[in-house]
Amino acid sequence: MIDIFNLELLSNEKRDLMSCLISSDLNQKTFGQLYGIKLKKDAIVGNHYHKFKDEWIVLINGKIKIYLEDINTGTKKQIIMDSSNPSKIRIPPYFSHAVENISEGESILIEYATLPFNKHTEDKFPHKVSPS
Repeated sequence: MIDIFNLELLSNEKRDLMSCLISSDLNQKTFGQLYGIKLKKDAIVGNHYHKFKDEWIVLINGKIKIYLEDINTGTKKQIIMDSSNPSKIRIPPYFSHAVENISEGESILIEYATLPFNKHTEDKFPHKVSPS
């Protein structure tokens, strides 16, 4: 099941602040890996799934479309995220996913994976879910 959470934006004259991920979001004792991603205009990344790790995505700036497919049932879904409406999404194992930048410019994301990258035991399996 895909989880989407609205995030509270705390703003003042100097900054906008949102809490992206807190320990109560995670059901684990170890830290995975945190990524900062800058997607170029019209870029599509992903088209894969994981068997063991969850991925959390928070959009910092821009607008993206996330393509999803449940590998077990074949159910497909598309989600639009816009930085003007702060939210985060949790993508569990066995959900193929791709992210498309649909902004006029770059989009900036933070991604957290519950397991760190390991080139010897990489938990990434190709599965095309985006239209292109």
